[in-house]
Amino acid sequence: MTTAMDRPEMLAIERQTVFGLPPVEFVRLAADLGCGRIAIVLSGSPYNPHAYEPYSLRDDAGLRRRMTAAMRERGVSLSLGEGFTVRPGSDARVWGAEMAGARGMETTVEFAPSLTVGDLDAALAAVRHVARPDFRLLIDTMHLVRAGHTAADLAAIDPRSRSAHAGAGRRSGPWPSRSLGHGRPVR
Repeated sequence: MTTAMDRPEMLAIERQTVFGLPPVEFVRLAADLGCGRIAIVLSGSPYNPHAYEPYSLRDDAGLRRRMTAAMRERGVSLSLGEGFTVRPGSDARVWGAEMAGARGMETTVEFAPSLTVGDLDAALAAVRHVARPDFRLLIDTMHLVRAGHTAADLAAIDPRSRSAHAGAGRRSGPWPSRSLGHGRPVR
């Protein structure tokens, strides 16, 4: 079986692990570490222990251009772009999957006990509801276990509908009530 360790191009640095580092600096760090992929959010993290300046890729066109230029220059690409949350009562087909699909991008739904889509059954229902081949289930193993599921539950899922990911790590005590968000490369 091929793993991410056998194929380093499958690995990415998750935005949460850089504690609010601004996007251009994040790109440079990834390149310096020899990692060609990153996961980014549209705006800075609320957890910012190093007091980096706040940023918004949504609002700052100049920052988007600088980040894109740094990515080209350093050979770094995005594995995941976060910043879209499905709220209760909204339709993911309209707000996410169709727009992304029209641009050749894959969309995933991630479940976690603290999110609107709180467990594996709800996430699988969302995948069936959206019914698009480019809309898949993102599985964070930490969230899988925290939601009370097992490896057997995971093994029972059709592999074509899922994107499996390593857990975010371990920590004693309660977790924050927001998604840790891990992803696979967007094509």
